[in-house]
Amino acid sequence: MELWLFILITISFFIPFLFFFKSSNPKNTKKLPPGPLFIPILGSLLWLRGTPSHFQSILHDLHTKYGPIFTVHVGSHPFIYILDRSLAHKLLIEHGAVFSDRPPPRPAARFPGMNQLTISRSPYGPLWRLLRRNLISEILHPSRVKLFAPARQWVLDLLLSKLHLQSSSGVVAPMDSFRFAMFSLLVLMCFGEKLGEDAIKDIDSAQRDLILYLNKLELFNIAPSITKHLFRRRWKTVFELRRRLRDLFTPLITSRKQHKIKNSDINDHQRFIHSYLDSLLHINLQEEGGRKLSDEELVSLCSEFLNAGTATTATALEWIMANVVKYPNVQAKMREEIERVAGDGSEVI
Repeated sequence: MELWLFILITISFFIPFLFFFKSSNPKNTKKLPPGPLFIPILGSLLWLRGTPSHFQSILHDLHTKYGPIFTVHVGSHPFIYILDRSLAHKLLIEHGAVFSDRPPPRPAARFPGMNQLTISRSPYGPLWRLLRRNLISEILHPSRVKLFAPARQWVLDLLLSKLHLQSSSGVVAPMDSFRFAMFSLLVLMCFGEKLGEDAIKDIDSAQRDLILYLNKLELFNIAPSITKHLFRRRWKTVFELRRRLRDLFTPLITSRKQHKIKNSDINDHQRFIHSYLDSLLHINLQEEGGRKLSDEELVSLCSEFLNAGTATTATALEWIMANVVKYPNVQAKMREEIERVAGDGSEVI
């Protein structure tokens, strides 16, 4: 109700100004792909049926109506969607340099803690290359696979234990177990420390609550100087969610810093010698006087690492297992390959 009241007030206030501005400003004749009708400042998403949870079906409808490339306005910002793999390959691969940069953050993303010092948000340039190179060389490179074998073994044991426990009750929910196992692995790879199940669930809950609540901030992309005052409760809530995440991460960051100073070459059952956080602690931002990353920036980068790898990998595992069950010939081939590589009773992690 409060949203629609704001919309009606805004429309009645701005319509005379908007028509005058549109008719008198020649710069508004930019050639953009077709898309649904929009009103400047308010944009076009407000006039589309559905909610954020139905956005995929909305895009499908727009694809059917406007073709493989179309424009959707969010506030005063146009977003161009490409729903054709050949066209996407041509733009992002063949002409990748043209589209390599990122636009400035929208108003909804401009609050403390949602800075652009992450791989997914940084503009194309030295900082983006530094962060991306660090992630690939320190975590994703094949030479690092063996280094994290003990972590994978620990998580595999957790996963098998959960699946066995569920099977005894007759109901197995593999997706939940896959997701928790993957998140546990990423937490260990990120912070270099084995955490208890409750601690991992606290981090997972804080991450998920913040991500889901960000959908409610889209409103601030519409006349942000006004909406931030009208809906300040939402702004306050997202600050509290971010503070909750920071309070969980900061002790882990501090503990890792102290561990590297005091016992940099000592490993134990709860800590690992190398982690993603370690690599971030060694980064120097040369363009900013060689300074180190702040704790707030470390929280953002660690949060990005956990977000990026959990759902995608867990979903891939679920899809793989579904096809293994559905196609017995695939299951037989997979078993044959496992036995050929691992041998009799041995494990390759």
